[in-house]
Amino acid sequence: MELCLVVDHACNLRCRYCYTGEKRSAAMSDDVIRSAIDWALRQSTGWLSITLFGGEPLLHPNILQTVERIVVETLAAHDTGTKLRWLLDTNATLFTDASLGWLATHKPSKVFVSLDGTAEAHDRHRMDAHGEPTHRHVVEGIRRLREHGIPFDIVAVVSPDTAHLLAQSLEFLLTLGAEQVQFQLNLRAEWSGSQLQAFAGHARGAAHVWAENFRQGRTAVVAPFHSKVLSHLFGELHLPSRCQIATCEVAVAPSGRIYPCAEMVGEDQRDDFVIGHVGSGLDVARVQQLRSLVQHVNETCRECALDSRCLNGCGCRQLASTGHLGHIAASLCETENAWIDAADAVAELLVAERCAPFLDFYYGQNWAVPSPSSEQALVPLRARRQS
Repeated sequence: MELCLVVDHACNLRCRYCYTGEKRSAAMSDDVIRSAIDWALRQSTGWLSITLFGGEPLLHPNILQTVERIVVETLAAHDTGTKLRWLLDTNATLFTDASLGWLATHKPSKVFVSLDGTAEAHDRHRMDAHGEPTHRHVVEGIRRLREHGIPFDIVAVVSPDTAHLLAQSLEFLLTLGAEQVQFQLNLRAEWSGSQLQAFAGHARGAAHVWAENFRQGRTAVVAPFHSKVLSHLFGELHLPSRCQIATCEVAVAPSGRIYPCAEMVGEDQRDDFVIGHVGSGLDVARVQQLRSLVQHVNETCRECALDSRCLNGCGCRQLASTGHLGHIAASLCETENAWIDAADAVAELLVAERCAPFLDFYYGQNWAVPSPSSEQALVPLRARRQS
């Protein structure tokens, strides 16, 4: 399973669009970490992916070593053959030699770095606690990751006032050596009709940068173009398992309360998204209730030709765009349509050109990844279908 530990609400940055709320100091105790790991291991899935999230996890210089120590102690008590994977979500401004050395020697591990693109795009919203720009510090952090051979993805947020920089930002991000560049729309922002209309052109511009990457023989994954191509090839979009509430991922707040994902933790004050506690486990009735709410979107979207290729079924995107589960806003509809159109148009060009790197990447590999089976789910998916 995937266990996301929100180790603190504190952060050294003050990003304008951050969804985690007040940056207060509320560090996760060793007891909560131990209870969370113990509970996760009792699910007996055979593997455990541990994500450290915040706030900024690396505000605690020894957090990696602390969590590892607790995991090793708890594993010994369970005497299982559980395989571990380590993930870190970070703004990349607080790396130390110790943290980099730990990440470099613990395999498999991956780092997710928040970087919105060019300095102009990034520094418009991502500043430090003193209001100073942070782009150069993040890029320096990425340089250090590369120097230590640590694999990383880049997560770039696109806001209404930075969307016009999308192509330029992708061109820059592709030079940094990430395994994947993930663009995420700031759906909590107000997108005007004209901004949504213009976004289609911005998405096409970025798609052409992505295409040129293939023409140059490079095959870095760029999302969401990547998933839109796969949805075309396989006829539907497989949502990440974490989007299907309490299948194989949960997030734990410093209080010990369990949420479907880190984006729903916020300030840990909304009881309606809590699905359990590390001391008592999951509330199955609440899980089924939230799954049922998420599925309400089908009433709106079932007639749409793009329904099977859209991220409308992701509860986090529903919540971000409307404030409620089971509903979507025009911002999600229009931007998903723009991503799909841009990906399809450029993919058709590359196929017509017989672009070998593109064809090998998408047609020469087995990309069909099934959704989690009921045996893998913390709460079986059939419970959702029966609700």
